[in-house]
Parts: sequence; C-alpha cells; structure tokens
Amino acid sequence: MLENYKKLVAFLGLVMGPACKIVLFDLTKAPPEAVAIANGTMEGGQGVGAPLTSIAREIVESGEWKTCDYKSAFLGQTRNGELLKSSYFFIKDGGRLIGLLSINSGAAPYQKLCKELLRLGGFSEFLAVHAVKNSPAPTHFSESVSDVSELTASILEERFASINPVRLKQEEKIAVIKALREKGVFLIKGAVPEVARALACSEATVYRYLSKLSHESRTESP
Repeated sequence: MLENYKKLVAFLGLVMGPACKIVLFDLTKAPPEAVAIANGTMEGGQGVGAPLTSIAREIVESGEWKTCDYKSAFLGQTRNGELLKSSYFFIKDGGRLIGLLSINSGAAPYQKLCKELLRLGGFSEFLAVHAVKNSPAPTHFSESVSDVSELTASILEERFASINPVRLKQEEKIAVIKALREKGVFLIKGAVPEVARALACSEATVYRYLSKLSHESRTESP
C-alpha cells in the first residue's frame, strides 16, 4: 500500500521545492523507519532506513491519529536550531496506522528574506525575525546513533558528573538506561551498542537491565 506513497514523496519534493523535505515512514516495520525521502537526508546524513523521529513517535503514541486524518502546521526545530513548519498525514489500513507522510518546510529562506526587507526599510538589526515566543519546545527533526551518544553523555554528566562510568553501581546504570528508555532511545537502530559503550558494560548487560525495567513496569501496572 505504501508503494504509491513513495511515488507521491518524489512528486511532492519536486512540486514544493528544495526547502521542503518530505519523508515517508513505514510503521509496519520493526522498528519503524523512513522508506522514502525527498530533498535531502535526515539529520546526521541518514537516508532511507533512518529511524522514526522523536516527534513522530510522540504523535503515534498519543493516539490522536485515531480521530483525525492529519496533523498540520506545527512548529519544531532541527538540531542546529532551524525553525520548521511540520505536518503529518496518517496512512491507515482499517483501524491500524501503517505509515506517516511527513512534510517539513524550513524557515531559513523566509527569515533571510524578512531580514533583507527590514534592512531595506532602515530598521535596526535587532528587529530581525526570530522564532516565535511560546512556541513548542525544540524538537529535533531526526534521531541517529550520534544522538544516542550525545543524550547518554548528557544524562551521565547531569547525574554523575564526577564519576567514571566504570565505577557506576548497577542501580545507577539502570537509572540511566531507564531515562534513555523513557526518551525512546532504544527504538533507534544501533542504540544498545552505543549505550553499552558509554556505560562501560556489555550489550548483554544493557538488554538485561531493559528486561528488568520492562518486568517492573508490568508488575506496577494496575
């Protein structure tokens, strides 16, 4: 069913121009991944096969696709701070969500044009257009293995800044893995080896801790 949408991705990429990135995610794969991309790659240089983005995963998990056919024109940001206008079309098969068609328009060309107009009008540079206040919290357009390393390092620095990962106790490593799991890190291909490397433990240990956390979650559920 998604084969026709792959053709649509290429078509929309041509029609909407290079400032607009179109991505098709196949949610029937485990884990979900990009199966078609127009106008560039995901952040980190990943192309087809890139994992589901964090914001897309949040939309899927929210279940809002059950009551509507699309989510349009909300703001986000790339990792380098570029403002994005994003929209998602929900591809369904009966009552099942099987795909997401993501359309992301970068604001950089328009911001540049606005600054030029302000300059021509004699306005001071401080009046140049900036991201709208009170917009949603910045969200990266994509995630990759490099993001896993950065996020793991950030959590370690925040919680155990003065402790070498080799010296962390089991419960401390589990706490880090729990924080990473809550952020959906382990849905990213190649995440486990990166986390294992950062925590100075084996991949088997990471899987064991994940299993322990899953068991605890099931036990705590009413």
